[in-house]
Amino acid sequence: MLATFTPNHFLFTAGSFTGRLSGAEGVSLTPTSSYSTWFEIIADSLITEDCYGLFIAVRANGGGGSNKLLAINVGVDSAGGTSYVTIIPDLLFGNAVDVHYYFPIYIKAGSAVAIQTNCSHGSNIQCAMQVYGKPTAPETIAWGSKVIAYGVTGRAGVAVTAGTAAEGSYTEIGTVGSDDRPFWWQYGVNVTDTTMVSDRIGVDLAIGDGSNFRQITNNSLILTDTSENVTRHANMMNQGYGPAAPGEKLYARMQYANGTADTGWSIAMYGLV
Repeated sequence: MLATFTPNHFLFTAGSFTGRLSGAEGVSLTPTSSYSTWFEIIADSLITEDCYGLFIAVRANGGGGSNKLLAINVGVDSAGGTSYVTIIPDLLFGNAVDVHYYFPIYIKAGSAVAIQTNCSHGSNIQCAMQVYGKPTAPETIAWGSKVIAYGVTGRAGVAVTAGTAAEGSYTEIGTVGSDDRPFWWQYGVNVTDTTMVSDRIGVDLAIGDGSNFRQITNNSLILTDTSENVTRHANMMNQGYGPAAPGEKLYARMQYANGTADTGWSIAMYGLV
């Protein structure tokens, strides 16, 4: 007898994507150099259902021969006002011509969603978000309420040396805290190389003890070009699933598809609890 399984899909979605996907959709804003001003990205009037997923995209932060270091906090006011509480801290968007994150995180109906910026420049960027609710099979989805950032200092993560013909070595990014049990992962990057190559980079995330590793993701793709632009799509659905226990260590490594690796990469990891 065949087992039956009811896959979930979301019947509700709302967000700040406007018009066709031109690269300029979302909210245009002038980033601040430290976390201060909140910029609303999704108005409370749009979120009319409880939601269990959040997609985040930042564009127009490409390098163009310079380093454009950027980190953001994502905040929510569940009452629909402007008293935001950070639920996702220190997401990295270095040289982001088109960089995405996705978190299966709970956002209450009637909430407003906003970001703060910590940016190395004052040129406008674009931020767009989408929330997902009204699941058809809620018993099949795992969701959390906040994200913990590992390895972030200011606008950068932990320095990682990328491999070329051989895999780069796993670099320790952080340690899971004694009260934390993250189960779903994303990663972010910044880069300080001002003469980048055009290439494809695979990023592996893992949990381990320094000698033994169990992978969370394998060859999650980053694209770079000679204008110092970084493109990265989100780990989606089960691709980022990997429960970690208190005291376990977190690791990342990078490998270029072709001959020469850029320098100045740093990686942070984000665990949903």
